[in-house]
Parts: sequence; structure tokens; C-alpha cells
Amino acid sequence: MAKRVNERIIVCAVMLLFAVLSRGQALNPDPPSETVKLIFIHHSTGENWLNDYNGRLGIALMNNNYFVSDTYYGWGPDLGEGTIGDNTDLGHWYSWFSGPYSTGYMASLYPESDQVSSYSRLETDPGGENGIVMFKSCFPNSNLLGPSEPVPPIGSNPLRGQGCWSEYHTVANAKGIYIELRNYFASRPDKIFVAIAAPPLMAGDTNEEYAANAREFNEWLTGEWLVGYSRHNVFVFDFYNTLTSNGGGTRIDDPNVNDLGWIDGNHHRWYGGAIQHMRTVPHDYLAYWSGDSHPSEAGNLKATGEYVPLLNIAYNCWNGGGGCPRWPSTVPLRVPSGTKPLTLATDNQGDDITVNWDASLCASPGYHIVWGYGSGLATWQVAEGVCSLGVTGQYTWTGVPDPSGDPRRMLWFVVAGDDGAGNEGSWGLTSADAERGGTNASGTCGCNSKVLAGSCDAQ
Repeated sequence: MAKRVNERIIVCAVMLLFAVLSRGQALNPDPPSETVKLIFIHHSTGENWLNDYNGRLGIALMNNNYFVSDTYYGWGPDLGEGTIGDNTDLGHWYSWFSGPYSTGYMASLYPESDQVSSYSRLETDPGGENGIVMFKSCFPNSNLLGPSEPVPPIGSNPLRGQGCWSEYHTVANAKGIYIELRNYFASRPDKIFVAIAAPPLMAGDTNEEYAANAREFNEWLTGEWLVGYSRHNVFVFDFYNTLTSNGGGTRIDDPNVNDLGWIDGNHHRWYGGAIQHMRTVPHDYLAYWSGDSHPSEAGNLKATGEYVPLLNIAYNCWNGGGGCPRWPSTVPLRVPSGTKPLTLATDNQGDDITVNWDASLCASPGYHIVWGYGSGLATWQVAEGVCSLGVTGQYTWTGVPDPSGDPRRMLWFVVAGDDGAGNEGSWGLTSADAERGGTNASGTCGCNSKVLAGSCDAQ
């Protein structure tokens, strides 16, 4: 709770309307108990990330019991579209996983145990096929053209098999490629597929429009791509977002200092007992340039520190050794009682408060605050709302109303999910599993309908 110096006000946060639940088990960031074979499809940025003297991802994966192999330029069979290892742009993933020669490519990829790049790995190959496939496009893929809609069906998608210099390298076409990939991934529940977002470009290598398009695509990839996907064998790491804030004075001005472990910044990580995908630095360019758009050592080290625990969670989810993160719903979500609470902080005695809630992978499309005075709490009488909180799980509410004139001298509020189309989520459940505030919407922020179907505890 927060309190003004003159003790006129107590601000009470009643209930958080979001949490991550997972098949009755906690998420498990611990390394696999047995050695797991992993192959990484990449080019130069991935090589630097793996390298012992740069991003040290190879060392981190080795220390977490992964036997790592990789592919590079020149790898793989030429079955009619050139050597497949040369082709790792967004449009090329169709060729790898779904195109007419994909069966042959996968037949070569799954048993591959060679090491191409320079990095430390476990000495003993445990044998068998690779159980995890990581794939990443390089930074030129962040020069994304518009539009973002409509997404074409795969049969008429002109980006199929095309590189990032193509005129068809648009947000809409890239979405269509990844939507198609889900069909193949669903057919191989015995494998885990990890989509690594393409890294951002430095400011001098792109423009504001293309950078904004890249941000939009990667927000979609991390937040919407897997909505409705029923299996637990696909995971996304937002390499892009991770590399858009650093530890400099302005958070974007020092490519050789990172913000790994900082409470704010742009991250995709396991933090405070939850998966956190957040952005507090409004920056769509690479914050870790190195003379060009290859991320610096500091940026790659940040990415390693954030990625590996998430990979462990994905593996343990798939293997039954831990719970599974839930992807965002298309409707506002309800949180059962007893989950991680909403928290708040203030440095000016409650005039402004920073509200934090768990906005991990089981998120609503949007959020707003519903608030009222203490005298109306028994009947959940709403005074007003605070709209468009964003989806980062953090919002600074400035100018909090002063309830000193209210008989109970108190303000209550809830953070509610919404879909941006007039539908509001639940306000949470009481200890008796009753819906707070009844079934009627608050009427704030354009929400006139209360949708109670979405729930984080639904299987």
C-alpha cells in the first residue's frame, strides 16, 4: 500500500487480473538432467553469439547439459534451391521446413553432429538425433517493408523461399511464412523448435519506418504467433527486443555495457519467478553496435544470460519436468485466487504510483485500471478508469485521485484485461470463487461487455 505524508489517503490494490499458470506445475529454469542434443541454424551473428570470446552462448549451453552442433554457409544438401545452409532469411524458413525439398533437408539436419563455429561444447556426443532445433535469421531481415496486413495464404505468399532483399520482404508476408511453419512443427511433437528473432539493425543501417516494422513483427512473433497452438514444442526468444537497450546513461548510448539483470530496460527473461517480456526503453534500433550491425560482446552476453533459463523452461515443459508457459489469449483473461499479486511502488507518497503485474506469456491483448472510492467498495462502485496501460506489466499512474473527502479515505483499483474492442476481462475471483464486481463491465475505457470465458487456469 502507498500513503501520503499527510496520511489522508491509502491506496489499495485489490486484485491482479493476470498470472502464469501451467498444467499444475511450476515453470522450471533448471538444466536438463540428461544431455540433450541441440542444433543451431545461423550465420555470422549466431557465430559471434556462440563464441567463447564473445557471447559465450556455447559455454552456457554446455554448462546446462546441451550438446551443441551448428550449421553455417555451405551446409547441407543442394536439392534444387542451392545449398540450404546459405539461406537463413525469413522467407527461407519455408524452404527448410515446409517447401518441396524440406523432407531431405530435415533428414540431414536431425542427425547432424558436426561443429562449424568456434565454441566450447561437451566432449561426448550422446548419440541419436538432435532434439532441439534453434533457427535465426541475421540482422538484414530487420529491414522489413510494409504492409503488416493482410497476411496472404501460404499458397500465394510471394516471400516463400525468398531472401531479405526481396521486394516481398514485408511484415504481412513474413507473418504468413511463420504461420505455415506451425503446421510442420505440429507434425513433429518429438522435437522442440526455437525461433530466435532476428537482431535489430543499428540506426545508420535502417530507417525509422523499417525499424518500426521490425518491432511490430517481433512483437507479433513473441505475443501472437502461437495463440491457439496446442502443442508445447515451439518457443520464441526475442533476441531483437533484448538488444534494443543497454546500460549506458541514456540506455542506448553505450554498446559495451549491458543491462543484464536490471529491473528496467528491454528484456525477454526469467525474472522474479516469472517469464518477463518487457520494454521500458522506446528504442527500435540496435543498442549494441560494433562498427556495424553485428551485436557487440556486451549485447551477446546479455542475450545469453536471458536466453538459457528460458530454453531450460521450454525443454522442461516439453519433457514433463516443469510447467508450460501459456501464450496470450485472444480474449481478456481471468486469474484464479492465490496467484502472484499485483504490486505497486511510489516515491512521492502516493501522488503517483508504479503498478506492476505479471505480463508473461499468458497475457491479455491489453489492460486498463478500474478504480473507485472506499465507500463504494462493498458494491464495487466504479468511479473512473485509466486506459491503455500497454502490455509490459508495468504502468506509472500519475495524478492518482485523492480520496481524502471520501468517508473511508481510501481508493481501490483493479487491473483488468481488455481486447481493445469493447470487451473487458474478469476483475478476479474472491476466495469463494465469486466474480468480483458481478458480470457487468465497468463501462470505462470503452468496455461495455465483460468476458469471463478466458482463464489462465484453463487447459
